[in-house]
Amino acid sequence: MKVVMIVVIFFTTFHVSAEIFEYKSAGISFDIGSLKYDDKSSRDKPLLMAFQVGESPFAVTVQFRLESENQALDDFMKNERLNQVKGGYSDEIKTFESQNNNYASVEYFRNSPLGKSHWFVFQKASSNQIYSFWFIENKGLQAESILALSSYQKMKSSLK
Repeated sequence: MKVVMIVVIFFTTFHVSAEIFEYKSAGISFDIGSLKYDDKSSRDKPLLMAFQVGESPFAVTVQFRLESENQALDDFMKNERLNQVKGGYSDEIKTFESQNNNYASVEYFRNSPLGKSHWFVFQKASSNQIYSFWFIENKGLQAESILALSSYQKMKSSLK
């Protein structure tokens, strides 16, 4: 008599509870308020979460994504600066660096003719993985953009 046993294991790397988003595999969590979210991860983008203010197609999105899996933040910043110079928009960028016990970070603010973009790039002190929050203000959706900016600021300030 043969006994066949099938074991099914469900593994989730994301958890949302009481307005806190947790990315368990990296030990990252942050406040998302009442934003809806959608997992847009793919083979090309292993981590891409879209947090949405408003209803599609009238929505503004704040993205949380993995930028690099094994790179120092200083090297990432040097590469980004080269890209800005090559792209001809380095004069549109303001950069703000900061560090605390848990994270080193840099924030890029671009005021271009197309709109204002916000990009907060951070690296946990205990890893070489670089993550970011990103969004661009939408001039046509001003109320949603204001709420998205507030959510973006809350994500940054509540990052654990």
